[in-house]
Amino acid sequence: MIGTWNLFKQSLHLLFDGVPEGADLHAVQALLEGLRGVARVHDLYVWAMGTSEVAMTAHLVMPEGHAGDAFLQHATEQLHDRFGIGHATLQVVRVPFTTPCGVPSASHKPGR
Repeated sequence: MIGTWNLFKQSLHLLFDGVPEGADLHAVQALLEGLRGVARVHDLYVWAMGTSEVAMTAHLVMPEGHAGDAFLQHATEQLHDRFGIGHATLQVVRVPFTTPCGVPSASHKPGR
């Protein structure tokens, strides 16, 4: 009965696009903003792509420009190691050109 209840809760959480356990949005944002050259993070979304895969997208404002592939590799490794995010898409801009969304209290899939 307990195992069934936990599975049911996880299923509902996924159904409603909840942030996966272990992926604290504010901690993810802090990690990204702590990376060298990142002035600000916006449009941060984290969601489950199933029971074992977590995805994330974010815009990184980097006034000095893109730091290169090594920077992206380091960032994605940190996201994976600290939060279990296996698929990260990071968009780097010098100046934000869209109206940034704040860090939501509960993430939604992009486009929702």
